[in-house]
Amino acid sequence: MKQENGDILEYTEWEEVEGDISDKKSIEYFKKSVFENGGFYMGRYEMGMPGQESGDDPVLALNSESRNINGTPVCVANVMPWNYIDWDTAKENLESMYNGEVQSAMLNSYARTTTVNWIGGGIDGNMSDTFWPGGSRDLYFKGNYIVTNYSNIIEQGNQLNYIRGEYFLGASPNGESVLLETGAFIKDGENGSETHFVANNIYDLVGNAGEWSTEKRKDNNSRRISGGSFTSSYGYTTDGNASIYRSGLTGSLSTSSRPILYK
Repeated sequence: MKQENGDILEYTEWEEVEGDISDKKSIEYFKKSVFENGGFYMGRYEMGMPGQESGDDPVLALNSESRNINGTPVCVANVMPWNYIDWDTAKENLESMYNGEVQSAMLNSYARTTTVNWIGGGIDGNMSDTFWPGGSRDLYFKGNYIVTNYSNIIEQGNQLNYIRGEYFLGASPNGESVLLETGAFIKDGENGSETHFVANNIYDLVGNAGEWSTEKRKDNNSRRISGGSFTSSYGYTTDGNASIYRSGLTGSLSTSSRPILYK
């Protein structure tokens, strides 16, 4: 897969740092736990900032200084994804959610691949990014949102009633797009049905915000950003693997993460 700089980056050039099996936050312990307990829990939503409750407006200024902070994330509907957070801060925060009988950690490649395989062909219904399905179909959304033109934030707010997404969603790569709240409602203009970007009760796994994961490039310490985002079209390919060139350590408007839980 070509990176933006033209280099070829094969999937074999990525790895997981397995860690010590005695460390309950390590991937090695996670694998042992899944084997012994028969599974794990994937967070239904992308991580939100601490203290948010469903229905809250977006909080804090949209910049790293305000959002790249320590705190315990939430995993609930109707809040904005916790973005502008660096990889190491996101990892530490996700691990702080549960430290008792249940452990929490950042999404890893084993958990994501297992989940994608479990969802199977329904994964496209989990997509929320710039390129919405349907061609000329009218799609409407409501809830918290942030509109950007890929370089500047145009507006943000809470849309209480459905608004047509003509200029914000399904736009060209040079146009506007929108970051939605977790679990956002979408209405189909053709038949009036309300829906979510959800598959097997997991929301926005392929889009809305890209998601930090523990997977590491072998040639440096940068970490993979899985799935698509509202500023990219890579959500269509889920994990197979057009998203693997997207990596880094520094947070952005279009990058969040999600928790996994295990015993």
